[in-house]
Order: sequence, then C-alpha cells, then structure tokens
Amino acid sequence: MQEQIQSSIEVTKDSIIDSISNPAAIPLQLSTSRIPRLPKIAREKDDYTKYYVPKVVSIGPYHFGNSNLQYAETLKPRLTMRLLKDNKETLRRLFDNLSEPETVQHLRCFYEENSTANFCDMEFSKTMLLDSCFILYYFRIFFGGSLEDHPELSRKQLATVYEDLLLLENMIAYETYCCSIYDAWVTSYVCLLDSLIDDVEDVKVLRKAWVIHNHLSSDKEVATLFEEIAIDLFPNSLAYYEAMNKIQTHYESLSNTLFSQLKNEYFKSPWAIFALLGALIALFLAGVQTYFTVWSPESKCDDLCVFLKMNHHL
Repeated sequence: MQEQIQSSIEVTKDSIIDSISNPAAIPLQLSTSRIPRLPKIAREKDDYTKYYVPKVVSIGPYHFGNSNLQYAETLKPRLTMRLLKDNKETLRRLFDNLSEPETVQHLRCFYEENSTANFCDMEFSKTMLLDSCFILYYFRIFFGGSLEDHPELSRKQLATVYEDLLLLENMIAYETYCCSIYDAWVTSYVCLLDSLIDDVEDVKVLRKAWVIHNHLSSDKEVATLFEEIAIDLFPNSLAYYEAMNKIQTHYESLSNTLFSQLKNEYFKSPWAIFALLGALIALFLAGVQTYFTVWSPESKCDDLCVFLKMNHHL
C-alpha cells in the first residue's frame, strides 16, 4: 500500500514536470468561444423580438423552427445545390467531414449548453451544412451576382437577410473563433458601447465616425436600445482593456478638455459662433486702440497743437 501511494505521487510529479517542460506532449483541449445568447430575463422583454429575432432566415440552432422563417428553410437545400453546381459527390464529401463525431462535438461547443439537445448528430450536421452554404451563396449574390438571377428572394428580403446575419443570436460556428482570454467578447463590446453612449448626441458622434451603423428608425432608438440591453450583461474585464485605456487617456488630456469646453459653450449654434467671432474682433480692435493711445510716436500735428496751446491768447 505504501509503495502504491509512493508510486502515485511520483507519477503525478512526473506528469506535472512534463506538462511544464514539454507542453506539446500533453494533449490540449481546444478552447472555443461560444456564440452568446441573451440572458433569459432579456429575452422576456417586449422588444426582444424586434431587435434580436431574425426576420427572414435562421442561422444556427437558437431560432431554428421559427414558423416565420420557414420559407428560407425550404430554400436552403435548393441554394446549396446551386452553390455546389448540383455536384452530389461534393455534397457528400462536405457532409462526411461535418458529420465526423469529433467535428460535431466541437461545433456543438460553440452554442449555449442544451441549445442543440434536440438535434441528433446527423440533423445538427445537416443544419450546419445548409446554413454555411446559404451564407456563402448569399455573399456571392451580394458581392458579385445579379439580383435578377435569383428570383427566390426579393430585394427587400435580401437586405433583411444582411441584417439577420448581424444579429447576436443568429450566427454559425464557423463565424466565431477567438482566444479564451476574449470569451464573451460580444457582450463586452456591447458594454463598451453602452459606456460611450449616454444620449442621442453620443450616437451621432459614433455614427459619423463609422463606429456604428444605424439600421433603426432614429438615433434616440439606438441610445435606448443600448441602455436596456446592457443592464443584464456581464463583460469580460480584460476584453477591450487597451481600447478603454486609450479612450480614458484621450478624455483626460488637456487639449481635449479645453476643446470640449469651447465646443460645448460656443459652438452649439451658428449664432453662438458669430457672437464669439464678434467678441474676438472687438477685443482685438480695443487692444490696437489702446496700444496706439499709449505708445504712439510723436508727430508734427502734436507740435502744432503745443504751439496753439501756448499762443491761444494771441
């Protein structure tokens, strides 16, 4: 018994030493970042459907089976075969690769726990294949094809598909690979933007700088959206740390502070700008007048004035 305990201790020590000195010899578990889903309390809000549920196409398992999205589901097989030029062998090879047990398990890890429980491995692989081909086919239309050659989707539907593909909960595992230190990067980015947006004016600044693209009806709606969705989110404190540091440094800089004060006080309207320019011109002219009054050189006129003063009684 004593020997077994001693042997166990030695093996454990050897494993630790090997893992430090030769990490390549130890099989590492692949770290993946999951495609985020809003907390349940956020999904129960009235505006959840408006902002987070796709309008035309479901990508991934989160909105699969939505009755409003069935038309796109019927199109996916047809568009997949069109993308593959009706090559059934290519289709078979793709499906064989995706349906490998290790691949299936790896792809399932990209989604929230239990969100893929209703899919058997074959159905899950089929969903991944169809969704991937749909995205590739869509981008081929969007960036190089003619819309008239694809009558299955109207121009409005194609524009809406673009918005659907940007939704937080409507992504495919091929779209989300990142290091473990940036887990929950989407949530962290939303929280970062929320920290920058207090009112409509902040939205305008970010929109003009191309930081955000507003597909909603107004900037006020964007400000309200970030105010509401960030309440229940928990960001990764390391994500975007460098960016937040630079923003804070810029905010605290003297030049930025002075410029911001001038902008807030005097550049709110054209009339305020004209008033400031008028005040500066008046100040300049007053300074010029004072200078010539005190330090102006003597002239012949001055001598004449002195002579007249001295002889005014004549």
